Amino acid sequence: MPSSIRIEIDANWYKNGKWIGFAMAVCLHANSSACDNFKYIVRCCSKVAKRCRIMHSIGRIKSRSSDHLWLFFLHRDSIQSEWLHETRGNLEFSFSAYNGNAEDESYCGPCGLRLVHDNDIEELNQLSKNNFTETDTHQEDLHSPPSNRVDNMINPTVGKGVLPGHDPSSLTKLDLSSRNLTDEPFPEDFGCLVSLEDLNLSSNPFNVLPPSIKNLSKLKYLNLEYCTSLKCLGPEVPSSVETILVNYCTSLNSFLDPSNPCHLRCSAFCVDCSELVKRQDSTMTALTSLKRYLQEPPDGSLRFDIVLPGSKIPEWFSHLDGGGSIRTKLFPNWCTSEWMGFAAFVLFPAKPSSYDLLCHIQAFGYDFEATPKHFKNMGSSDDHHLWLFYLSRDYFPKEWLQHRAGIVKFSFSYQPHNFLCGARLVYKKDIKNLH
Repeated sequence: MPSSIRIEIDANWYKNGKWIGFAMAVCLHANSSACDNFKYIVRCCSKVAKRCRIMHSIGRIKSRSSDHLWLFFLHRDSIQSEWLHETRGNLEFSFSAYNGNAEDESYCGPCGLRLVHDNDIEELNQLSKNNFTETDTHQEDLHSPPSNRVDNMINPTVGKGVLPGHDPSSLTKLDLSSRNLTDEPFPEDFGCLVSLEDLNLSSNPFNVLPPSIKNLSKLKYLNLEYCTSLKCLGPEVPSSVETILVNYCTSLNSFLDPSNPCHLRCSAFCVDCSELVKRQDSTMTALTSLKRYLQEPPDGSLRFDIVLPGSKIPEWFSHLDGGGSIRTKLFPNWCTSEWMGFAAFVLFPAKPSSYDLLCHIQAFGYDFEATPKHFKNMGSSDDHHLWLFYLSRDYFPKEWLQHRAGIVKFSFSYQPHNFLCGARLVYKKDIKNLH
């Protein structure tokens, strides 16, 4: 049994306006040469609703000689609202380690969980006050209130440089949204952020990204939403990027071009990028991007998503339905070593809505959620959009894969319900026909 923890919650737990998210921690045992092949995952299952979803994951840990503490926070806004509505009673959070097809239970140890509320932040500030020393912080920070010191660490300021008085090479997350950044005055040390993994440049008026961004070799998440002057994305984007958000980049006309070579293997969210699909076919862009991903998936990646304006049915899918759900038969020999995962798509109107776009996958008594994390209540028009996604076989627990025959059902929840969707199993031989 993987490392796990259970909590009891009532039906209205998420309606507390002071609840801001989950904090979790687990001890990861990194004590052999095999450990850096593992993907560490936390999955949450609701025993009442009989639903499971992957909450968070991290990739490889290179150290081979010591234990590590994985501590992370999931903000309530990053959790789909319908999942919150249906989640009650007994919740089980389990931590697992996967190395492709096998699970090793010995790599996850003791774990903990806490529902975090607004008033808990001051407790964290008190901890920081008790633990900061002159060797830990700059002298000027010691004279500021502890709450300011915590806020400054979370939201670094930007001037001529990215972090005045700090070492930019150690920074892993940076928010530069809405800073009126144009093409020229990017911070001088921007290219020195060699440890950066998460970069938010949304709502800035630049036309192109600075060339120095290609030096960010560890960058995984790039947010460019509402950069309405941005015209193109290409070789300057590091190949390490796993997710790019360009929602509402209304001037973007070149990105993931299917007719040209591309080094990116990332998920992409392109809501309302109408200029982009005027120049390049949205269905071809989606299928070609999926093909690139399947040919060389990023280490530890479990899924691929792409969202684009479009209303054309991808011909690669043979199982189609117009009622918002589709069933695919699984024959006795479906789960071979050649099977890679499932692919599905849905065409939907990206109009403003109080509903989130959800996908539930049901088979063998299990119910999985495959909801995209990076868009909700989206869109500014009734224009149809294509959401195409792929889930690796490692997305599902090994017990699920032991079943040899049955039916898998993909159900999409959105308003209205009369939209077209499709699904298929993906085998290695299918990659060459992706076009």
